[in-house]
Amino acid sequence: MQRPGSAVCPPTVVQSAPGPGRAPGSPLSAVAVFSTEEETGGTITAKGKSPENDIVGNIESAKDHIVPIYGLYNGDTTTVEISLEDGEKSSFEVTTEKTEMDCGDVKMEIFDEANYDYSNLSFLCSTMDSVYAIDGAGDIRFYTNMGGSLGVHLLANGHLMMP
Repeated sequence: MQRPGSAVCPPTVVQSAPGPGRAPGSPLSAVAVFSTEEETGGTITAKGKSPENDIVGNIESAKDHIVPIYGLYNGDTTTVEISLEDGEKSSFEVTTEKTEMDCGDVKMEIFDEANYDYSNLSFLCSTMDSVYAIDGAGDIRFYTNMGGSLGVHLLANGHLMMP
C-alpha cells in the first residue's frame, strides 16, 4: 500500500494454488504483501456473507507487511479490507477456485449465542491429514491438506501453527 499522496493502493495478493498434480496447500487462504512509508499496524478483514461472520486479524506494526488472509469462500469471491492505524483503508476482492473437499457432514450448534464470538473460526482436524474451519453460519472458510491432525494453534501474530 505504498501510498502516493493519500490514495490507498491495493496490496499484492498471493494465493495458494489448488489442483491435481500441485503441491498441497491452503486454497482458501492468501497473503497480502504491501509496504507503508511509516511503521504502522492495523486490521485485515475477510468479509463474511453477513457481518457477524467477518474474520478479523491483526496486522503487526511494520513498514513491510506480509499478512495472512484467512476466511476466503470456496469457489467464490470474498471482499477483503485492510484498515491501518493511521486511518488509511484498502478494499479488494479475492476469488478462489472451487476446491473439492471431503469434509463429511458437519453440524454446528451454538449453545449460548450471546457468548459466541462469530469473528472466530471453529477448526476441525481430520485423521486424514486435513484441517478445515467453519464460520458461525457453517460455511467452510479454511482448508488445508498439509497435515495438522494434532491441532491448530493461533499465534499472537495471527499466523496458524499446525504441528
